[in-house]
Amino acid sequence: MVFVQVNRIFSQKSIAALIGSMVIYQIASGLPRSFGIVLQWGVSPKTNKTLIKFVMTNPKLVMASYLASNSIPVFICFFVVVVGTVFLIAKLKQSSQLRVSLKGLQNNEANKMSYKDMRLVRCVVSICIIFIVGSTPGVLMNVATNVYPPLHADNPYLGFTHIATFYITLMCNAIQSSVNFVFYLRMGSRYKQNFKQLFLCNASTE
Repeated sequence: MVFVQVNRIFSQKSIAALIGSMVIYQIASGLPRSFGIVLQWGVSPKTNKTLIKFVMTNPKLVMASYLASNSIPVFICFFVVVVGTVFLIAKLKQSSQLRVSLKGLQNNEANKMSYKDMRLVRCVVSICIIFIVGSTPGVLMNVATNVYPPLHADNPYLGFTHIATFYITLMCNAIQSSVNFVFYLRMGSRYKQNFKQLFLCNASTE
């Protein structure tokens, strides 16, 4: 069954490989910024003082680097999670074994296995929905800034909107992370056990 394969797909090795590849991608996509931004002496128009500031020698290269390191990964993750969530919900409705488990008929091993699959699917779908809800403001912000370049913090008319939306995005990400943490702590028995061993120190040492 497709739900049983989730634990095999998201193993420790695959997650470590995914994290390593993302680190390499972020480093590679961020390197072009060092070639498009330099430090120069300048005069502040507000304080009329001489200072060192960043100057973009190649704005297109810098914007492409920011787009590659920030917007593209967010769009890819958002798209994959949305499609995966829709797929899981569709499979959830089509599975007869899961319908049996929903009715509470758990008299044999097959139904018990189906109940475990049901909990796994609910866990995955809930995490995906939390991610979608928490990431939607950030995705909309990335789309708006890429489609309408005047929407930035230095714009005298749209600067407040940009800053307010940015802080709303940060707040949504913080809420999403907190809810995910509580959700993992309540749903995952192994996660809860490891968390208690690491932070609560339940094991008695003599």
